[in-house]
Amino acid sequence: MASNEPPDEGSGRPPISSFDVPIDESGADEVERKREARRNAAALPVAAIEALKLKGLGFSILPLPTEKKAPPPKDWEKASQNNPAVFLKNPGTHNYAVLPPPGVFGWDVDKEAPGVLTAVGNALGEYLPETLMTLTPNGKHLFFKWPLVERPRGPMFGQVVTRWPLGEGQGYLVGPGSVVVQENGTLGVYQAVGLDDDDPIAELPRSWAEAAMHYKPVREREVKAGPLAVVGPHYEVPESVSAGGRYDAIRDYTASMYNRGLSRDAMWGAVQAELAPRFSEALTLPELKERFERTVRDIEERLGPPVSAPVAAGDATGAEHSAASQAVGEGKVEQAAFTGDKTLFLPMQPQLDKLDALGEAVWLVDGWVPANGLVWWAGQPKSMKSLAVLQLLGAFVAGHDWMERGVQEAGTRVGMYATKEGTPQSMAERMRDIIARHRGVNWNNLRFAYPAELSFDRSGLNDMLNYLDFMQSEFSVLPPPLSGILVIDPMRDFMLAGWDENEAKTVSLVKAWCREVLSEQPWVSIVLVHHLRKSAGNEGGDGLNMSGSGATYAAGDATVNWWAKRDFADDDDDDGETLVSVPMRLGGYKVEQRGAASFRGRWSFDPLTKLLSRERGVRVVATASGSVRAVAGDRTKSVLDTLRLAASAGMTVNELHAACDVPNVQNVRTILYRASAKEECSFVDGRWYAKGWSPSVAPDGLMPVAEERLDDRDDEVWVDPLHRLD
Repeated sequence: MASNEPPDEGSGRPPISSFDVPIDESGADEVERKREARRNAAALPVAAIEALKLKGLGFSILPLPTEKKAPPPKDWEKASQNNPAVFLKNPGTHNYAVLPPPGVFGWDVDKEAPGVLTAVGNALGEYLPETLMTLTPNGKHLFFKWPLVERPRGPMFGQVVTRWPLGEGQGYLVGPGSVVVQENGTLGVYQAVGLDDDDPIAELPRSWAEAAMHYKPVREREVKAGPLAVVGPHYEVPESVSAGGRYDAIRDYTASMYNRGLSRDAMWGAVQAELAPRFSEALTLPELKERFERTVRDIEERLGPPVSAPVAAGDATGAEHSAASQAVGEGKVEQAAFTGDKTLFLPMQPQLDKLDALGEAVWLVDGWVPANGLVWWAGQPKSMKSLAVLQLLGAFVAGHDWMERGVQEAGTRVGMYATKEGTPQSMAERMRDIIARHRGVNWNNLRFAYPAELSFDRSGLNDMLNYLDFMQSEFSVLPPPLSGILVIDPMRDFMLAGWDENEAKTVSLVKAWCREVLSEQPWVSIVLVHHLRKSAGNEGGDGLNMSGSGATYAAGDATVNWWAKRDFADDDDDDGETLVSVPMRLGGYKVEQRGAASFRGRWSFDPLTKLLSRERGVRVVATASGSVRAVAGDRTKSVLDTLRLAASAGMTVNELHAACDVPNVQNVRTILYRASAKEECSFVDGRWYAKGWSPSVAPDGLMPVAEERLDDRDDEVWVDPLHRLD
């Protein structure tokens, strides 16, 4: 060992620095200084070591009372200049607080905050990177660099406590190494994670920063009480009231108006103007007033609160008057003067300007689902209407076309599906099919309620509005505009006991429920899955009607009639054509929109891909036996062409059935009856004939029997029915 090297531990030699001889430049002094630093560091508490590291990263350090996390010193600016290596040795200040360095912020992630951040990450499809962290007794502190110029105020995303650098906000976070007594009496230790990394503080992803700027808190909503509307017999004023029935008439009429929410003055005016003139023996005004006062004296105690929302003082129809309007004299009502500030009716040009300002109609799914609209989607049982709306929702959320029609491209798209039907296994299978069909999609935007707890009453309405408020807040972190489609499948399962889906009153209640949702949540459209009448269905879709069609058509912004053709072997009473086959199922649809021409088409379902698509070009399908038969409109064409070939000989139904390979005789009869109604064929003496033919009678000229499109040209194939080729 060289003479100028430090001695080994336990050698008994004194340290070199105590020698009186000069020290050479071999490095012995540097080694001793490092040893001294280690001895000094070992003398510091853990909190001081962590605090010094954070101070080196630019954090502001403030003293806190021992075993507590409050109160901080009064002058933060001055206290942050203190040396933590000194004040953390003080028995009264063994804890400390931290504030982030410039350009950095800190999150206190406890209580509701972890769930909030998880929801934001799910919505964005991007999650937080690893960064400097302090593990706390109840959660953790996270520190990130802020990537934007602007920054939000208050807790981020409504519930995540956020701390900014000294002078940029209020509040602090307890530093690692501190020990705090918890409410249960135990000691909670704060521990640093990642503090010794080269670059410990990560930058917050820009999408997260923009989301924090876009975020809108859940709005406070006043919960409404009482029924949505009244369903029951409507009171009608009698044509004539006998002398013995005058009081009863006043009582019943007053009760009906009270239940409508009219004020006492409004009821009194209506009794004078509407009811009193119908008395066979008139009452004097004091007599009428006395009887009226008797009926309304304890009306609230007898009848309870009105079943409808109160109506402002006015006439019996609920029309609002000014405060000066009141009943006077012999049933006369003083009219309020026109003040010029009434906006119930607008002149044409201002009203037109108001409507023009709304712009063109917006479609979430082009032609199928209007923005902030109500759509009735009606179909036959087992016509795959539930699968159709689910695939529509999947395409909408994914931003892909559906049935060759585009979806809204801008902003954020959200789908919601509520149902009580099907089995868990079938629902899971449909979900997997949607995920497999649309790759790379954030499926957090497609929500399911299965089985759904929902009803078309006031309670269900309040629940739905509150849920949509939370969703609007949750998705406010994504780029606007926000658009959502809510599917309720089927409507019938969510009606109250005693309601009838074919009754106009029930439809009006469902409409009122939906319209209130749409008015309160303008970002939502509603699709109600409904049923077609049992007798509905024929080729091309003519005559298809929804249950309760009169009221339902009037209540919607768009209606979809969706059907599948069933085999007559399954239902001999069905008057539709067979469209069911082994490899493929076929059907049709008709969509009607307010203010636009309706459109229709055919759809097909491939059981291999489990995909519904717009039907085009399929003319024949294979049967279970491997034979080929015509489908859809081709059967009619096949039957008529066969009749033309038979010429004046004609054919029976059984002969046509054998020649055309139509599934059964009833199918052939249906086709012939429809064709004869259009004068495309006729029935004479038990045989059927093509148009222009009858026994021993032939039409002039040749008959076109088929058309083919070849090389983008329409070429007609002609035959001579009598084979006269000369």
